Amino acid sequence: MVAHSNELEDSATQDAKPTNSGDSKDAETQDATSTNDNDLDSEWQDATSTNSSDPEDSETQDVVTDDVTPWTAEQNMETMPQAETCCVETSTVAILADYDGCWDVTSETNPVASEKAFQKCGANHTFVKGILESGITSITHDKKVTLFVGSNRQSSRVDKFNNERNQNGLALGNNGAFERWADKCKTQGWSLNKALLSDGDSSFSSWGNDSAFSWGFNGKDQDLKVRIAENSFKHLNCTKKNGCLLL
Repeated sequence: MVAHSNELEDSATQDAKPTNSGDSKDAETQDATSTNDNDLDSEWQDATSTNSSDPEDSETQDVVTDDVTPWTAEQNMETMPQAETCCVETSTVAILADYDGCWDVTSETNPVASEKAFQKCGANHTFVKGILESGITSITHDKKVTLFVGSNRQSSRVDKFNNERNQNGLALGNNGAFERWADKCKTQGWSLNKALLSDGDSSFSSWGNDSAFSWGFNGKDQDLKVRIAENSFKHLNCTKKNGCLLL
């Protein structure tokens, strides 16, 4: 019985010791492993967080920068033409138009400015008119135009006299050829300057006025043209006088 009891005790002791020793070692091992795992997990998470956040921030910054750069360039492209446009000046052309035997071919007040009248003389009105109009267009394209009376018809009296002699219409006054030309081309930047030699000291006073100052001239036709040009230049609102053209 004693021997049996000792065997039981030895058996119990052996059973208990391995179990306790194993449990203790296993527990310590598990704790150490858990601690190490936790430390590794923490370090791995920190490393992952640090490494992953940098590229994301960098990519985010790149994206924002890329978005801003094209927009700024686009704004520059839109504003540059406006800046260039506001700095461009439109040139001005001053035309001193003759009438008899010249611009009267395009005059709406001229009864003989027609195909029928020209054919009687063996001429082609469309062809002749086209030459003058093409020349005018080439000179005045994309420009402001100031139209002057370059004709010897520098007063209403002379205008009526020449009309009676040449039967080619009135050039001056209300609804005359010059006013019609200016009105017709108004949308193209044309304006009529009504300065005449018969104005005397009062500019534009003799337009359509039969009782205007009577002026006289004894000399060559070319000298009269010089006086007309000088008087027109006095009334020219253009900074570049070399832009004047006598037709």
